[in-house]
Amino acid sequence: MAAPLPGLDSLRQQIDEVDLQLLTLINQRAALAAQVAAVKSSTLDEQSQGSVSFYRPEREAQVLRNIMKQNAGPLPDADVARLFREVMSACLALEKPLRVEALGYPGSLAHLAALKHFGQSIVPGQRTVAASLFADVESGNIDYAVLPFGSLLAGLDLSLTASAEAITENYVSLFLQHDVQICGEVKFLTARADEPDPQRGAAQAKAAAKSQRFIVIGRGAVPASGDDRSSVIAGIADKPGGLYHLLAPFDALGISILRLEAKQGSSALVESSEPAGEQFFVIDFPGHFGEERVKQLFEALKTLTSTFKFIGSYPNGVL
Repeated sequence: MAAPLPGLDSLRQQIDEVDLQLLTLINQRAALAAQVAAVKSSTLDEQSQGSVSFYRPEREAQVLRNIMKQNAGPLPDADVARLFREVMSACLALEKPLRVEALGYPGSLAHLAALKHFGQSIVPGQRTVAASLFADVESGNIDYAVLPFGSLLAGLDLSLTASAEAITENYVSLFLQHDVQICGEVKFLTARADEPDPQRGAAQAKAAAKSQRFIVIGRGAVPASGDDRSSVIAGIADKPGGLYHLLAPFDALGISILRLEAKQGSSALVESSEPAGEQFFVIDFPGHFGEERVKQLFEALKTLTSTFKFIGSYPNGVL
């Protein structure tokens, strides 16, 4: 005979007790975060130079991956990770409120991307000019900026002063001009695939989905998280066979290419000294700049390019 189900009053009482346990544990975590901030600030005072990095993208990625790995349900891994991201966001706000701005107006996908990446404890500012974000991140006026990146700029409020195409193209010039790096990426599904049917097939349905990519730029390099990707800008003479030779070191070193986009350099926003006829490529590939084969790749690419710039190693997105 099956055991009788507990009554609603009993279940609600148990939920109340668990809620209080959660509250206690969350505040314990917040207190530990405050101690971390005190230790970091003390270290800075002793050194009297440089700056303390309160937000660590690689550490956050490692924590979320571990939480998802240890999760036994019934909550899905992604839901658990989102809950923990918000806890981490609130704790980080106790250490040091982050100054984050996004290219777009409140409610745009860029603002939603900022909240998805940093959590609800930040209040992202708004910008309409990409160049000002690059300049203010480099100078330290803001900590991070979130910008749409890629051939598809869905979700941007195109009442912005520049066209979507101009914004994308000028990223090459802006990265070459400013000392900033990509420290994270955020993806949004902007058009969902239809449910697969026997006539169409799952692969075709999946291909119908479209996603918008956003990048997070900051100052300084991000340490390895254990699952990273890197991005570079490579400029070569615009002539037959140029791209073939540029990609040869990837094949020789066994490094896959995750994303390859051709960009014409533009001087619409900034004065540029780019050589005429130079074709630029933004290339993403797996690995971190600290790995030996990535170092070998950089050395090989420098000999094949007229312009080469490493623009960041950063954790692969967890959510």
